[in-house]
Amino acid sequence: MPEIENFQSEFLTFCRSKPADEVYDPGAPRVCALGQFVAGHGYTGGAVGYHTYDLDTGGKIIQGFYPTPIYESIFGGDYTFGALAARIEALQS
Repeated sequence: MPEIENFQSEFLTFCRSKPADEVYDPGAPRVCALGQFVAGHGYTGGAVGYHTYDLDTGGKIIQGFYPTPIYESIFGGDYTFGALAARIEALQS
């Protein structure tokens, strides 16, 4: 993602900061895990696809790619931040 260095580790830190039992909706752009994460980096909206995102930075749309394993982790089962953090941690081992 542009302007977000170390995407995977920052996303993992974000997931760990959320209550482990908090549920996210992977199909809802503003409340999905990735949508909440990018909102914390100053993006005001956007859309997330299988490998791509379109983010609104206040009038400027940024398009790009994010790692496939992150996508698969987000949609990979139990939709709680605790379970998501565990899936991302497994990617690092």
